[in-house]
Amino acid sequence: MKVKKLIFSFVMSAAFLFFGINCFSQVATQQDVEQGNSEDLGLPNESTVMDFNYATLVGKVLDENKKPVANLRLEVELASDRELQNEISTGLSITDIIKGLKQVMGSGVFTSAVTNETGEYRIKGIAAPGIYYVHERNAANYFPTSIKVSLDASQKKDFNVPDLNVKTRETPVKVISEKALTQMDKARNAIKQKDFKTAIKCIEKAIEIEPEYGEGYYRLAILNMNNKDTDAAMKNLEKAVQFDKENKMAFKTLGDVALFKKDYQKALNSFSEYLALREKEGNLTIAEAKIYFQAGNCCKALKKFDDSFTYFEKYLDVKKKITALDQKDSLILNDIGAFYYGKKNMDKAIDFYLRTIELNPAISAETYMYLGNSYFTKRDGVNAIKYYSKYLEMDPKGKYAAQVKALLDKLKTMYPNSK
Repeated sequence: MKVKKLIFSFVMSAAFLFFGINCFSQVATQQDVEQGNSEDLGLPNESTVMDFNYATLVGKVLDENKKPVANLRLEVELASDRELQNEISTGLSITDIIKGLKQVMGSGVFTSAVTNETGEYRIKGIAAPGIYYVHERNAANYFPTSIKVSLDASQKKDFNVPDLNVKTRETPVKVISEKALTQMDKARNAIKQKDFKTAIKCIEKAIEIEPEYGEGYYRLAILNMNNKDTDAAMKNLEKAVQFDKENKMAFKTLGDVALFKKDYQKALNSFSEYLALREKEGNLTIAEAKIYFQAGNCCKALKKFDDSFTYFEKYLDVKKKITALDQKDSLILNDIGAFYYGKKNMDKAIDFYLRTIELNPAISAETYMYLGNSYFTKRDGVNAIKYYSKYLEMDPKGKYAAQVKALLDKLKTMYPNSK
């Protein structure tokens, strides 16, 4: 494993720690929310670090039949630094804004609310500009669901949030007890004080209360990673996905840890589970594209070459829908072309070789030669001449130059009108 990958792994761990671990907060009553008791809820007041505007989030929770869902606990969380950096548009210093948001909102879940009998909720004191997530993730009858909320600097008073559409579970799951959640609240507070030992003890107590608490194992694993204890992290992540088979981030993080430890099969299995969950949700992002790429590399390490190129193709397909491919991607296209060439699937080989040179015309001269070979195999002499000629133009003294020249001379007698 390269040094930079090692560094990335632990940087990622720290990011998960501060982005994810604060996902535990005490329940705010509907009265608290509607009356705007910000001090009781830990919400900001007007004497905070920056002069933010403060909005009230107004929304509704509906099931798949568009019926309101009452008495459902929702949590509000500040988005990641990356999202804040990329999505907040303002003339002010984005670094100062992020710092201010963290000071007034916290770096994880900072409040919660309960929907009323019509499925509605109101949450006051949300700083603008800011990017937030509204989560539902501890309900017996509904799958975890989130929506993203973006507030610009001009927004204040009521801000209508898109409906949170939850999907009913076929089989209800156990809701975590208040005793366990209280321990998680204590863990959150300990983390704010950077008292990670206490945080670990609190989460362990929560798991002792709720032995099948998948989210608890996941949060404990994040702390393990922060302590660079990858063995403990992997053990707890395996428990997390055992008890919560829909925890996407637990699967992804288990894949990251397994890849770090060079357990390629476990990494592949975990990445595959994560991708299957994300494919069901749709709207794949560049993050999923990268995981397809990682899964492909795991397959290569396991010598599962057919599977590896399936993942690499998926990586390219997803990335192309989101952004333009770059020259590094031309190397992947070229490798896939070579794979199909070796399989004697010349149609596929030609497709990927053509995409390679379209993206990077200065690719290796041999790519042009193999493209010529592919056309020659298909008895397309005109295109074979075209790409053999390009090979000789790029590498007239290459190791295949003599053979290609002899073949090219023969083809030109057979296709005298070719250019």
